[in-house]
Amino acid sequence: MFTKLWLSCFLGFLLLNGSSSKNDGNFQCSSDEPKTVLNIGVIADSSSRAGREHIIAIQMAVEDYIFTSCHKVELLLVDSPENSAQTTATSLDLISNKEVKAMFTTLTMEEVSLIFELNKTSTNIPIISLSLASLVPPPQPPNQPPRPPFIQMSNDIAHEMQCIAATIGNFHWRRVTVIYEDKNGFPTNMAVLNILSNSLGDVYSKIENHLAFSLLDPEPLIEQKLMNLSINSNRVFVLVQSSKELATLIFEKAKKLKMMTDGYAWIVGGEIANLVDSLYSSTFNNLQGLIGCKIYFEETEDSFKKFRTKFRRNYMSKFPEDEGQGDPSIFALRAYDAYWAIATALDEIMLKGNPNGIIKEWPKKVLRSKIEGLSGVL
Repeated sequence: MFTKLWLSCFLGFLLLNGSSSKNDGNFQCSSDEPKTVLNIGVIADSSSRAGREHIIAIQMAVEDYIFTSCHKVELLLVDSPENSAQTTATSLDLISNKEVKAMFTTLTMEEVSLIFELNKTSTNIPIISLSLASLVPPPQPPNQPPRPPFIQMSNDIAHEMQCIAATIGNFHWRRVTVIYEDKNGFPTNMAVLNILSNSLGDVYSKIENHLAFSLLDPEPLIEQKLMNLSINSNRVFVLVQSSKELATLIFEKAKKLKMMTDGYAWIVGGEIANLVDSLYSSTFNNLQGLIGCKIYFEETEDSFKKFRTKFRRNYMSKFPEDEGQGDPSIFALRAYDAYWAIATALDEIMLKGNPNGIIKEWPKKVLRSKIEGLSGVL
């Protein structure tokens, strides 16, 4: 049985599609008025389920939002795997060569700070992080230089770890093994493990062992790693920070090794739990008995039902290989809402006739936005 648990969260996700392409925002403008063109960079990973949902949702948002100010937005869409070094390099290219006025990536605060160090002009460009779950920077210390215009639009990984720890405490499990995908770099992985360890301490449990997996691992190696874990007396496994693609492979092998039977317990983080409705029935069967922390959103509203119908149609048209698996997750809803929040803030600034001050005002307006979107109040 799959357990739904409430997770506190921030704003959402925004990713887009493409082998470097352009998409125009809708606008209203008389023929004799000059149009202000703003380039906005978006870096997305279209090889992942979450990335594909972001692509469809943001394209829908661009179609649906009608600007009242006389300007034009061009989205520069770059398809890039979720890799820290590559995303950083791509971000620098968009800033230096494409002159973007804002950018959406999956970078962390530390990585964005590196970009600002390498390109001083980028400090005038708001960068919005669209990672699935992130380490939230601590509050700005007093009397310190202001941080760069960085907006994190994702749920706090600490909330997710607290949710997992609460589940473990509810079952009185005292030792767990943590599995994670090695894709975000050693420091990030260790930081997440530390947060989980501290949360487990609050429920009198602890991490006994942790092991990294990768999509680059040959399948026999993945099986061997799981077999090594199966001989331990501790059979409570927590899969955190894993793509749906790797998780699907891990659970396929785990079921083959009879590690999904009585005597084993598996808990997954939000990257998997929030996408469970998109899985094929054969894959879903491998997850029977899984426990997960899933972010709740209202599915009965008419606005959501209309969105879901259009989303399914668009998703299946663009990604026919996923036919029958077109339901949107929280990631799609957040992507749609995030674009509306950003476009609304942009529209208000442009209506004031202050395009030169847009960069300074834009991040503040986005953070102050009170839009009631599909995923909740932003």
